[in-house]
Amino acid sequence: MTRVKLCGMTSAEDVRALLEIKPDYAGFILSGGFRRSIELERFRELSAMLEGSGISRVGVFVNEPPERIAEVFAPELDLIQLHGSEDGEYILTLKKLTDKPIIKAFTIKSAEDIRAAQESPADYVLLDSGKGTGNAFDHSLIRDMGRPYLLAGGLTPENVGKAVKRFAPFGVDASSSLETDGKKNKSKMSAFTSAARSSDMDYLESFYNSFNEDERLLSKHGQVEYITTMKYIHEYLNSGQKARILEVGAGTGRYSIALAEEGHSVTAVELVEHNIDVLKSKLTGNAELEAVQGNALDLSRFGDDTFDMTLLLGPMYHLYTREDMLTALSEAVRVTKQGGYILAAYCMNEAAVIQHAFLHGNLQKVLDNDMLAPDWHCKSEPKELFELVRTEEIASLDAELPVERIKLIAADGAANYHADAIDAMDSFTFEKYMEYHLAICERQDLIGASNHALDILRKV
Repeated sequence: MTRVKLCGMTSAEDVRALLEIKPDYAGFILSGGFRRSIELERFRELSAMLEGSGISRVGVFVNEPPERIAEVFAPELDLIQLHGSEDGEYILTLKKLTDKPIIKAFTIKSAEDIRAAQESPADYVLLDSGKGTGNAFDHSLIRDMGRPYLLAGGLTPENVGKAVKRFAPFGVDASSSLETDGKKNKSKMSAFTSAARSSDMDYLESFYNSFNEDERLLSKHGQVEYITTMKYIHEYLNSGQKARILEVGAGTGRYSIALAEEGHSVTAVELVEHNIDVLKSKLTGNAELEAVQGNALDLSRFGDDTFDMTLLLGPMYHLYTREDMLTALSEAVRVTKQGGYILAAYCMNEAAVIQHAFLHGNLQKVLDNDMLAPDWHCKSEPKELFELVRTEEIASLDAELPVERIKLIAADGAANYHADAIDAMDSFTFEKYMEYHLAICERQDLIGASNHALDILRKV
């Protein structure tokens, strides 16, 4: 999910606009001598308005002493952005003085500037054409960037959507293009944020508008994943008791509707409008199910400790940064009751490499498009639709959450490797195949080769 940073905030009016628009980051110029610079006390007033909003405060500095940044400003900030000639040694010094993430801005004029950005010890890099010029640089230079970056310079409400589609950056940043007569324009700020976010989701909208998820799960090879997932959902629901269940990324309702028809109270959150329309068309008056459009990264409509079980059976497929993955998981954990369960599904890297590159004859295409890292980990972007992970990455995410892992299972095992053979099975053979699959799906030596893995967590 591409992050949005709106920079150069100077007034309470600007911040009130931010609170309505809700970008991910708000930038404040805290070094003096620039048109949008603000004094420390003024920043503190504006910063206080953002408390509890979920908008991260970014302080922008130009060649300030690192000690001054760490001692005076860092306590009031969520991130620090360096926009001067600060080198790697400076950044490492600042990192020793504060634990706040650091963004280093680079003026991009040549491939050498790209290499400098690639090698920076900063947590994030921002690629720009210059300090607040509003002009674009040669975007062809970033084709081989190789690390997440924020894109700035010449981005406007009119062209940011195209940039997000083309480059899938970690974030986009704008300031001067959001102004009229030198002041921030709320309409432009809103249009920029909406354009960046809607373009980010065009790939998913297009895919799910034409993809028949129900048909996949109703095929015999698709039923392997569905039957397995439902088995473990039932295993961790209190038998005979009505549960409050949240499914985030509910798709067309295959799981939500089935659980509601069993008598549970289900809330289904889905990002793609087409999927919600399909889900609602299948509802009957007997099912206690509420379907709402929403995003896995923001479940603020739900209170803490609300649900007995939270299902993330799709969102982790389409989150392309560790930060977004942790946000989605943290939100799911937050809304789940103490002792409740969170079930998160992932698409696995090795199954994609084996099937897409080798079995389906796409190896040369994959290599030509630089879709594989040297260790054969797939490089995922929104245009590729799916984020592919390995088991150690799932464990690393879990380690940062107040949860304990109950089980990690292979939801469909080898089913997609021989889907045609499974679809051709008679009832007896398919029943035996399911017995076999369920007998081995918890074997940890097989998880990584499954197309889908299901991580079962308990909130502690």
